[in-house]
Parts: sequence; C-alpha cells; structure tokens
Amino acid sequence: MYAIGPVKIGLTVGYEAEIPEGSRILTWRGADIIFCPSYTFTEAGFWRVRHCAHARAIENQVYIVHCPTFSDHDRRKALYAKYEPYKG
Repeated sequence: MYAIGPVKIGLTVGYEAEIPEGSRILTWRGADIIFCPSYTFTEAGFWRVRHCAHARAIENQVYIVHCPTFSDHDRRKALYAKYEPYKG
C-alpha cells in the first residue's frame, strides 16, 4: 500500500487480478486505486485479466488501472484501461 497525498494506492500484478481476495484485502486496508500491470502471451490472456480486473472494481467499489502488455511472438501491443466502480 502506498500513499500519494490523500490517495492510497494498492498493487496487484497480472494473475492476482483473477483472485478476488487480493483486491478485497487492499480495499479493506483503504486503497482508493489499485494498479494492475500484466504481461500475457496471448490476446485471450489479456482479455482474461481485463475482465477479472473489471469484476474486482465492481465487487470492491474501487478504481482499478489495468496496465497490460501482451505478445503473440509476431507483434507486441501495449494497451491500458481504467475501470471505475459501478455507480448504478
């Protein structure tokens, strides 16, 4: 957990976004934003982590910034996504 001014930032890495408990613990400890860098070998892996990160944002009502990179050996792509909690 890191504090930058009034904001507390948590960190999960790649596969950890797929496990609900990691993000839940960071939220319990007061995280306002969770950063989730990941590197996957396929586009399917990218989407798996992305959808899980989105689910963690909704479950915990916290912002998650997914910072992914994936490689399929022929090309490399760097993408980013920010997920906001659902405010129905």
